[in-house]
Amino acid sequence: MLKYLGKGLSIMGLVLTCWMGAAQANEAATCGKDGKAACDVTFSTPPSFIPMCVNTTQTQTYTITNNTPVTLDLTYIKVLNPNGTPATIASVVPVASPNCGSSLAAGASCNIGVEVDPTVAGTFGLLLEVGVNSSLVKITERIRVTVAETCTADFETIPLFTSMCSINAGGNLTQTETFTIRNDSSVSVAIDSITLAKLDLLTNSLATLGTTTCGSSLAAGATCDINVNIPPQNTVGTLIWELDVVLAGIGKIAAPINVVFSNTCALQFSAPFPIPVNTYCGQEQILTYIVKNNTTSNQTILPASITLTQPATGPLAGDASIDVADSTCSHAGGLTLIPGASCTVVVDILEVCLGATTGTFPLDVVVNVGAIPPPAAITTTITAPAVPPVSPPTINYLGVNGTACAVLAGTTVTNVPAIGTVVTNGDVCVSAGTAITGFGAGLGYITPPGTTSTGSDTIAVNAQAALTNAINTLSALPCHSVLTGQDLGGQTLIPGVYCFNTSAQLTGDLSLAATALTDVFVIQIGSTLTTASNAKVLTNSLVNPANVYWVVGSSATLGTNTTFIGNILADISITMNAGASLADGRALASTGAVTLSNNAITAP
Repeated sequence: MLKYLGKGLSIMGLVLTCWMGAAQANEAATCGKDGKAACDVTFSTPPSFIPMCVNTTQTQTYTITNNTPVTLDLTYIKVLNPNGTPATIASVVPVASPNCGSSLAAGASCNIGVEVDPTVAGTFGLLLEVGVNSSLVKITERIRVTVAETCTADFETIPLFTSMCSINAGGNLTQTETFTIRNDSSVSVAIDSITLAKLDLLTNSLATLGTTTCGSSLAAGATCDINVNIPPQNTVGTLIWELDVVLAGIGKIAAPINVVFSNTCALQFSAPFPIPVNTYCGQEQILTYIVKNNTTSNQTILPASITLTQPATGPLAGDASIDVADSTCSHAGGLTLIPGASCTVVVDILEVCLGATTGTFPLDVVVNVGAIPPPAAITTTITAPAVPPVSPPTINYLGVNGTACAVLAGTTVTNVPAIGTVVTNGDVCVSAGTAITGFGAGLGYITPPGTTSTGSDTIAVNAQAALTNAINTLSALPCHSVLTGQDLGGQTLIPGVYCFNTSAQLTGDLSLAATALTDVFVIQIGSTLTTASNAKVLTNSLVNPANVYWVVGSSATLGTNTTFIGNILADISITMNAGASLADGRALASTGAVTLSNNAITAP
């Protein structure tokens, strides 16, 4: 049934003249008899029903006034539905005194309550009719009610309370958060109640409602705010409340409130805490943690007291640090936080590349009254990229008796000093240049069946064409990890494509870890490749050096006594300083020279 409860809708009042029946006995004057003057019974300032929701109830009170000098009989009061709306859409209900009884004294007024409770949507026209002295004499009032199909509302903002100190730990600052509700309905909805429900069994856990912009109703599409105050508690643990708002036609919507109280804190890390995400190896994450002073006294944070514990061993050791430049807690000489103030600690986590790996980094901040218990360890899961298979390009620098070019230059190959250099399993080639110096009797040695190939020789020309194709093919592969700005020393790379936008440096040891002999490693370098003295490229037993490619945008320089692995494909030139070796690899330069000095080169 449709019962209409509510406020303010469009209602148009009608004032009807009524002619009374028999006059009252002993009256000094009579009304409506034998042509006497007419008397008026009217509706006074009729209210309006506001637009409402299906299955909500609204009541409005109508007042009639007897403007005659005689008492009038009220023979009936009823609600009519002239437009064929359901007969039960509205009803007359008891209202507060004065109610309309069977008669109405001269000059008196009485109230009539009309209730509507719609079960369908639409716009309905009703008539409130009152019979006066007989059923043929009546006054009426038109009632118009608009009903929406559906009404919905929800919380638009549910804030998170930060952890708080118990009173025993000096935490006597009340925390206030603002909750926002939104009316998604096409009509205004009444707000029946706003309450806080305590859902835990701990004592002294009284939360309070603060100021609110929510009144008795909420307009269509509008929002309003409700403040919730959490005072200090004498207890330790998690206290749980629920903010409940009951809306007419919608029912209860609820927002959870969880607050953790600690007895061992002077400051607190504010929630929500940043959560590290999985990234490709070689990438970094910046996480910001907020430290808040929830005590009533000043607290001092010394820079040295902000610590991040590293794993003792494993691939994550040393890969997280505090970014002092961006951390506002890290003031020189210490930072004093006044009550209620906050500062930030910025953590920089660099992902490494060694398969799926998990590392835990506890973050601690110590102040003048003790340590802040970490809210939780800063934990990141490092997952190696999903590396698609990389197929090696065709590099077929065929020489005499099927051997390949172990050394290839565009202009010249120069061996200085002339003794000590040994090239094994390949030829020494130049194209389009013709000069090869420092090889021959008593000079640099090319292990047979290797020989030299220069100028327009088919072997050298085809070798340069194959080198160009290989550089183009490998340079076009998408990066799995960008290592720009990082030293290759100390890193372990799994199969994949690694990129340096500019130069690359190797200081110390680089490890290559394969899981099958067919695995391919490609290192794309935008400009130069340089190694320090005694640098090393180390491999496990499953790395095939023939499938390791160093694609260098300009020139490569191997430092003194460097031990290198793989094919160096340089766009311009290659220089190998004294004692540097390509234990399993090739030195291939496209347009410039290859300069050697007492080196060992063994083609894979």
